[in-house]
This record gives sequence, structure tokens and C-alpha cells, in this order.
Amino acid sequence: MKKKWIYVLLVLAAAGAVGWRVYRIAEESRRQVFNAARAAATDGAPVEAIVAKSGTGTLREPLFVKNGKAFVSASRVNKFKIGQKLGRGYVTSVSRIIDLDTGLYAVKTSGPDGENFVEMEYDGVFVPAGIINSDREPGTGGRNYIFVAKDGVAAMRDVRVIAADADAAVIAGIDDGEVIILSKVADGEKVKIGR
Repeated sequence: MKKKWIYVLLVLAAAGAVGWRVYRIAEESRRQVFNAARAAATDGAPVEAIVAKSGTGTLREPLFVKNGKAFVSASRVNKFKIGQKLGRGYVTSVSRIIDLDTGLYAVKTSGPDGENFVEMEYDGVFVPAGIINSDREPGTGGRNYIFVAKDGVAAMRDVRVIAADADAAVIAGIDDGEVIILSKVADGEKVKIGR
């Protein structure tokens, strides 16, 4: 008779352990665990953004000066003009003829030797240079675009880059008050602007 009671107690203990485990699994299943993909699909992907505002600002172009002269490539020579501020000096002349010794254009300065920055003023919407995307596929003409938030959705917007330095760019094609997305997104993606 004792063996019978021991078996009954073992069966009840096993049933109790299984029941307790089923209860705990059901409790865990009812809990809402944060899931970034689910939150992005329902609320929108969290993004950083700025509001576009036209204004006047300064871009800085680096220039290494040695003995009052700097040499620049053809793609950069048009950025420099006589009288531009250069560190503690100024640009005094910009050659439009290639220097035969270097294959570059000479820029003469009154500034100190070493690395200096020419400050250039522009009017337009200033944005971080890293948010500008380029489409360089054949037949597209090399368009530049950024993403703006429109009714909680990321929308691609073509822009014209007026000028850029390592940190910032001046663009046209954006109206004041538009929300420019700084984070990486895809066209048509639901977004939630971070505060």
C-alpha cells in the first residue's frame, strides 16, 4: 500500500511541475517584449531630422600654403577668388594657367605657411554633407538627393548642391520649413521624428 501512495505522490508532483511550467510559458507569451522591427513597422523608424531654413553661412576650403603659394587641382581652382579670407591673410592671386612643374594651378596668398582654410560665404539651405546621396548610374545624369519627412513617410527629394566642404553643404531645391531627415532611410519608409 505504501508503494501505491508513493506512485500517486510522484504522479501528482510530476503533474504539478508540468502544470507550473505551462503556466509560466503562458505568462511569458502574454508579455510584450520590445521588438525594433515591429515598432518601426507600426510607429515608424526613429530618425533624427532638422527643419530647413535658408540663410547665409560660411564653408571652409583647406589650402596648404608654402612660401606664400598653394597649388590646387582644376576641380578646386574655381573655389578661390582674390580677396578671400585665408586664416590670418588673404588670397592675393589665382592663376588660370597650369603650372608646368606641378600640373596644378597656383594660388598666391598673404597668409602664413602651413594648412589654412579659405572661408567662402554662400546663401542657401545648409545641411550636413553626409546626408546627400548621389545617383551615379549611367543615364541618370548624376543627380543628388536627400530625404524629407512628409506626413510621417520618408520621401526622396532631388536637390542641387551649390557648394560643399568636408562638414556641410549648401543646397537648393528645398523650401524653408521642410523636415530634412538626417538618418539613413529608404524612400517610402514610415518614420518617427526624434525629439
